Amino acid sequence: MKVVSENFYRRGKKGTFYCRRRVPHDLVSLYGGRHEILRSLKTSDESITLQRWRACMVELDQTFADLRKRHAALLDPAEPILVPHLSAPFVENLGRFWVQQVLLSDDAARLAGLDDEQFDELGDKLSAQRKELGRMLAQGCFDRIEPAFLAFLHLCGVSVQISDDERAQVLRGFLKSVISALDVQLERHDGKIRETHEVVAPDLVKPPAQLLLDQQARAQSASVSWQQVFDVWQSFVEQRPKSTVLAYQTAWRDLMKFADTRKLFCPADLTATSMTEFVQYMRASKTLQIGTINERLAKIKAIFRVAVGRQLLLTNPAQDTLGFRESVRGKLTKSRLPFTTEELEAIFCCPIYTNAQLRSQGQVGEASYWIPLLMLYTGARPEEIAGLQFESPLLS
Repeated sequence: MKVVSENFYRRGKKGTFYCRRRVPHDLVSLYGGRHEILRSLKTSDESITLQRWRACMVELDQTFADLRKRHAALLDPAEPILVPHLSAPFVENLGRFWVQQVLLSDDAARLAGLDDEQFDELGDKLSAQRKELGRMLAQGCFDRIEPAFLAFLHLCGVSVQISDDERAQVLRGFLKSVISALDVQLERHDGKIRETHEVVAPDLVKPPAQLLLDQQARAQSASVSWQQVFDVWQSFVEQRPKSTVLAYQTAWRDLMKFADTRKLFCPADLTATSMTEFVQYMRASKTLQIGTINERLAKIKAIFRVAVGRQLLLTNPAQDTLGFRESVRGKLTKSRLPFTTEELEAIFCCPIYTNAQLRSQGQVGEASYWIPLLMLYTGARPEEIAGLQFESPLLS
């Protein structure tokens, strides 16, 4: 990489220009701890580089402004969210969020620069606070931190009434977080390097209001049944062909049977791990070809994609699930698996074959006679036969 100027780089054989931009300190945590952004201008022509660089800088300015706006909205929503009970995960996240925000503010103050008087004053203030709060923790005087705790919750857009049973435990946990933040600030004051994203990993902390909204969304997803998800997928396209619905329904029912064996009672209970186990479950059955397994997985992904888009579910657990790939040799020798005895008994269970009954002349016509024979001689499975039209055998 060749440095052309402070904001320009050239790299690669063609000398492509890149724009470099430092991430504002108050947004570093939102970029996973990264302190700079490097974007390709997609040109090696110096005559248009400046124009593209300006456009890139304007775009980044807008991105930073949008991030600040969204972050501020999370910190100060219009209506506080009422929390009837403070769970342990919520209190732990609140403590991490406090530490993160205190250290980000400390970063900004030190970046702006401190003269000798300000530096000494800050050091005395931090030491006095650490001594006072440490004594409060040692004595168990947690009530004195409650006003600060409630004020911080209000700033985060959360309203709560702490019960007497949980008050001491909650306030003690919050006080420990406040002291932890002071300890890091004092280490920084002694010249030690303590980066905010190393003390509090960005992926382990969320604004409290956002965490509560996510929990509410999960609770709503947990009430969504298997049939509701399938119905939403089916209604996504008007007048889906019956053969398509049956094929997708077969894959969905397979997933439901698997989920029942794992005590997963609704689609929201599924995870990426359980979807991988489902693929292995289909493979272990030894009655499905690799192509069929991959097709069913693709159908399930499509159903979940619609459910997520319609806000029924938060995530698509099958989004990154992999199927199987056949070797070239396997493709050359590909053949259908024979039906098992149980499958043949199910196929030929019609009275025409079991009780020498005459062929049906009713609504289904000759279907009850010919469909089992077609399955026997072609090896086709029920979901494949269900998609055939009357003209299909003639055309093929």
